[in-house]
Amino acid sequence: MRKTPLASRALRLRIIAACSLVLIAQAAGAQSIAVVRTRASDALSSGEYHRAVELYRRALDLNPNDVQSNRGLAESYFWLGEYDQAQRYAEASRTLDRRNPDVLTLSGRIAIGLGNLEDAEASFRRALELEPNNADAEIGLAELALAGGKSLDALLALQRALRIHPEHRKALLSLVLIHEEAGEPATAERYLEIALAAHGESPEAHILAAEFELRRGDTAAAAAHARIAQALDPLNAAAARIRATASVIDGNYAEAIATTEELLQRRRDSAETWYLRGVALIQSGRTDDGMEAFLSALHFAPDNETIRMVAEDTALNHYPMDAPVRAELAAHVGSGARRLEQEFQYRKALTRYQRALRLSPFDNTLRLAYAELHRTMGNTATYLAELRVIASSAAYPDGLETRIAVFENALSDSVSSRWGIDQFTIQRAHTAVAVYLENGAEPLAYPLSGEPLLAGIVRSMRSLPRLEVVSTGVVGDFAEAYRNARSEDVSFFIIFRFDDGPRSFGVSGTLYVARTGTPVMAISAVRTGPNRVSDVFVAVARRVDGLFPLRTEVIRRRGNRVVVDAGLRDGVSAGAELAVVPASALLIEPDTLGYGYDPSDVLGTISIVAVDDLVAEGVLAVRGLTDSVVTGDMAIIPGEGAGERAAGVLYPLLYDRVRALR
Repeated sequence: MRKTPLASRALRLRIIAACSLVLIAQAAGAQSIAVVRTRASDALSSGEYHRAVELYRRALDLNPNDVQSNRGLAESYFWLGEYDQAQRYAEASRTLDRRNPDVLTLSGRIAIGLGNLEDAEASFRRALELEPNNADAEIGLAELALAGGKSLDALLALQRALRIHPEHRKALLSLVLIHEEAGEPATAERYLEIALAAHGESPEAHILAAEFELRRGDTAAAAAHARIAQALDPLNAAAARIRATASVIDGNYAEAIATTEELLQRRRDSAETWYLRGVALIQSGRTDDGMEAFLSALHFAPDNETIRMVAEDTALNHYPMDAPVRAELAAHVGSGARRLEQEFQYRKALTRYQRALRLSPFDNTLRLAYAELHRTMGNTATYLAELRVIASSAAYPDGLETRIAVFENALSDSVSSRWGIDQFTIQRAHTAVAVYLENGAEPLAYPLSGEPLLAGIVRSMRSLPRLEVVSTGVVGDFAEAYRNARSEDVSFFIIFRFDDGPRSFGVSGTLYVARTGTPVMAISAVRTGPNRVSDVFVAVARRVDGLFPLRTEVIRRRGNRVVVDAGLRDGVSAGAELAVVPASALLIEPDTLGYGYDPSDVLGTISIVAVDDLVAEGVLAVRGLTDSVVTGDMAIIPGEGAGERAAGVLYPLLYDRVRALR
C-alpha cells in the first residue's frame, strides 16, 4: 500500500477546512437573515415603519434576492406613503416570484397610490387568477373601487371577501366605514359588532370602535373602547389620545392634561398629543401655556396645518398685534408664500401673504413682498396702494417715496385717476352669504378645531372682492342655519363639514338659497400634501365665488361713459359686454344660482374700454328712445352661469380611511 505524502494530506485537510468554513458562514448568514427579517416583520406589524425599513434593508444587504425582504420593504414604504420606493421593491419581488398572489396584491395597492388604476386592477385580477379565493385581492378591488368613487362596487368586493373569509378583520372594518359614510349607521354598527366579536383581542378593532363612537358623540363609549385597546396594548398611543380627546370634548380638561402628560413621557415628539394638551390648557384659562404647547406641536410637525391654523386663531384672538408669537407664526406663513411665488403659484401665494399680514400687520418686509406680487400679477394700483401703507409707517425702505412718485405718474391716466375714484374704499356690489359649520363636523383627531378652521375658510372667502360673508358660526342643524340666514338678510347660506383623512383633508357642504332654503349646489374639495388645508380653503373660496354670475354696479356716469365697480381682479377685461338693469329688477332665482330679470327691464349695454384693478370704464348704449340709466343700476354679463366647478383631486376621503386599515 502506497502512503500518501504528508504535503498532499495537509493540502486536502486545508481544502476540507475551507469548505467547512464556507458552509458554516453560509449557515450563519442564513440564520442572521432569518433573525433580521423576523425583527423587521415584527416592526412592520407594530406600525414601526421606519424601523422596518432599516431592518429589511439590512436583510437585503445580506441577500439582495430575498423575496420576503423585498416584499416587506415594499410594504413598509407603502404604509409610509412613499409609493415610488414601494413600487421599486415590489417589482423586485415580482421578478423573483412572479406567481405570488400576495406580491401582486401589494403591487396593486401601490399602483393605486401612484394613480395607475389600470395597472392596479390588472394586478388584483392576476392574483385572483392564481388564487381564486384570495380575500386580500378582493379587498384590493374594493379599495380600487373606492378610489374611483364607486362605493357599490366596493361593497360587492368586500362581500366576496367575506364569503371567502367570513371573519376577515379589514373587510369587516371597511364595511363599517363605508356604511357609516353612506348614512347607514345601523348597518355600520352591525358590522362593528361582528368585528368586535371576532377580533375582540385586536386593539385596532377597538380603536375603530372608539372613533366610531366619537363621531356619534358618545364619548363614554369611545373612552371605554380606548381603555380596552390600551389594556390589550399598553403602549398604544392612539388609545390614550382618544381618551384625551373624549376628555376635551366632555370638558374634563384636568383629565386631558394628565393623560397628555402621560403620553408625552413616553413620546415627546407627538404633535397630536401636544395639540390636545394645548387645547385643554387654553380651555382651562392658561393661554400662554396652551400656546407654548401649540408651538411645541409645530416644532415637531411644522407642516401640520390644522394645528397651525388653531394656533394662529388663538394668537389673533388672545394676543396684541405686535406680540412676538404673532410675528413668529407670520414668518412661517410668509416663507411659504415666498416659496409659492417662486413656483409661479401667484394666487395661492397672494392668499398666504394676506394670512401672514393678518397676524403681523406692521411687518413692512411682508407687506412689500405682498405689494411686489400684486405688481407681478399686473395689479399696479393695488401695488401703489400697498406702497402708500408702508410709507405711512415710522420706518420704511430707502427709495420708497421715489418709487411711489414713479407709479403715481404711470397711473395718472388710469380709470380711477381720471374719474377721481378711490377704488379701494368704494362700497362694491357683493354677493352676501352666511357660512356655517355643522355641529360635530370637525376633524376627529383635533377636537375644538372646528371654529378656528371655519374662521380660516371664512377669511379665504372674505379675501375675494365679490364675496361678503355676513355671518358665520356652528349650527346644530339645517333649521338653525336657515333661520339665522333669513335673519341676516343674505342671498345664500352654506353649511360646511370638514373631513380629515390620514393623508388628505376635505371640505364638503351644500349651498342654499336663503329666501327659500332650497339646496342648489353641492360643494366639495379634497387635497393632499403638506399644504392640504390651506389649499382646500382657497379652492373652496374660489369655487363659491365662481358660482355666482358677475354682478357689478354703475358707480359713475358722464354722458355715454360710465364706470362699474369691477376690474382686473374680478376677471373683467376690455371688450366685455354688460347688460344694465335697475337694481330692483334683478332677483335671485329661487332654485338656481342665476339672476333673473325680465328682458323688458334691460336699460342698455356697456362695452368695456378701459380696466383698472377694481373698476372699469365703458361706453353706454341705451336701449330704446329713453335714456334712464343712473348710478346704482346693476350691470351683468348676460347668460353667465356658474363658474368654477369641483375639480377632481386624487381620491375620496373614504378610500384614504379604508386604505389606512390593517
